[in-house]
Amino acid sequence: MIRVQSAKPIEIECKHCGNKGQSICDPHHSKYTWAACIGISLLGGFLGCCLIPFYMDQFKDADHACGTCGHDLAYKKAFDK
Repeated sequence: MIRVQSAKPIEIECKHCGNKGQSICDPHHSKYTWAACIGISLLGGFLGCCLIPFYMDQFKDADHACGTCGHDLAYKKAFDK
């Protein structure tokens, strides 16, 4: 798998089926999401402020899959620029 810098669908060619088109992007929570949540809680986060990292894309990893066959093609790690 290749590393990309986008958490949004990208134009990519599948090495499995040969399709060239938009990837399907699946963002998911990373260890940074949980670490930020715990850190905010320990620093006195109140009124649900500790949940903010779960809604921010910077704290999420993302997997890119082929739109046709579904094979994983690329990934993005949290805090990549």
